[in-house]
Amino acid sequence: MEKIRLSKLMAEQGICSRREADQYIERGWVFVDGKQIAELGSKIFPTQSITLHKLAVSQQTQLVTILLNKPSWLRIRAGRIRVLACNSFNYARTAVL
Repeated sequence: MEKIRLSKLMAEQGICSRREADQYIERGWVFVDGKQIAELGSKIFPTQSITLHKLAVSQQTQLVTILLNKPSWLRIRAGRIRVLACNSFNYARTAVL
């Protein structure tokens, strides 16, 4: 079994992104098998347990990002929404936000 970079393993396990993992490691918020890890590029075995300091966990729950895709039939200009096509109908409507 090979050792893997700690930040990569944290990202693969869904704990956080690689960039966030590097920040947590620099701040000393990451523990592997109960030992604090503060060195970037540290490698561990995938079977070792990873825990985060409660400050890191509380910071994660405060930030939520939601990404939405704009539908292809929606056009927005100057605060007005124009629906170009809706389902199988070919008509246009304008609404003010």
